[in-house]
Amino acid sequence: MKSLIHLYKIGHGPSSSHSMGPAYAAEEFRRRYPDADAVKVILYGSLAKTGKGHHTDYAVLSALGGVKTEVIFDTETEDIPHENTLDFKAYKNGIEIGSTRFLSVGGGDIEIPGEPPAVASDVYPENKFSDIAEQCKRHTLRLCDYVYMHEGEAIKHHLADVWETMKNAISRGLSTSGILEGGLDVERKAQFLYNQRHIDESKTTRENRLVCAYAFAVAEENAAGGIVATAPTCGAAGVMPAALKYMQEIKGFSDARIIDALAVGGLVGELIGLQGQQSILQIRNVDFFLLPSPAGRPVLTFGQGQVVGLALQGDLQGGDRVEVGGQDLGVAQIVVSGRGQGLVLGVGDGIHDLGLAHADIGGDGHGLYVHGQTS
Repeated sequence: MKSLIHLYKIGHGPSSSHSMGPAYAAEEFRRRYPDADAVKVILYGSLAKTGKGHHTDYAVLSALGGVKTEVIFDTETEDIPHENTLDFKAYKNGIEIGSTRFLSVGGGDIEIPGEPPAVASDVYPENKFSDIAEQCKRHTLRLCDYVYMHEGEAIKHHLADVWETMKNAISRGLSTSGILEGGLDVERKAQFLYNQRHIDESKTTRENRLVCAYAFAVAEENAAGGIVATAPTCGAAGVMPAALKYMQEIKGFSDARIIDALAVGGLVGELIGLQGQQSILQIRNVDFFLLPSPAGRPVLTFGQGQVVGLALQGDLQGGDRVEVGGQDLGVAQIVVSGRGQGLVLGVGDGIHDLGLAHADIGGDGHGLYVHGQTS
């Protein structure tokens, strides 16, 4: 498993792919061309079409640290390698001195075409909780000690920064009111919730009110393009800070104990993410899910005798073999058509017709959700 640093990231909301990723790209470009006195940034695809709402331009400008910058939203160019493509051009005394193309591929990660992607090395030898638990029992370790044993003191410092970021986001969110940017006239609610005390308020009501206020505070800061910590995404950034902040208040936990909790939560999160890449959700038999398959092979899963899920990496091809519960069925035909707006799935093993779905498709290309009736 990878370091928890890759799970807990700090940066501008509201999107890891549309604000954090571009900001990281800007920081990398600045390191490559420190002498540039001007920069031009061209956003393409989804970044160009939704960049204003996602504060992409603001994130890039902030990361470039005051260098004179022009941000262009190119909504016309379609011949791009990724929907979140952005070009940086560096200038010195009006002359272009270099350029770099970046792809914001999700989760705050960036890639540069033509350069090998930065692949984080594994820092944990175990990738199952049962194995981790066995190691902890054998060496009398807490789960957080297991994390520190493999990641060293550096992870404590990182988690301390993460916790400070979470607390600051709560504080800013509770002290700010008004309408969120974006044109939808959504009013901030965190401050209102926090101040809605009642004389006869029950303990349960107070708990719900405060936890929701803290979660709203971070979520609204995220929506406004503020600095947040992914846990594990920008969209979910308010949940963990709210729970930890409330528990610290009522239980008196020290910051050191909260850092321990972040370490354990991150470890469990990494395990869930790892296992999620290797399994498929069990869902109703009228639904299909398309999720990444680590081996690059399509995988079917059954529930109550019905086909309920499909996992794949990349495009399916006719004749692909399909495993169900680890058993290779040698499925003869898988057809996918109408990508983008709708699709037709036809699956058969030469003996049984396993189902046909006429469905609409949604998602970002990495985890697609498909809903339709089986025949």
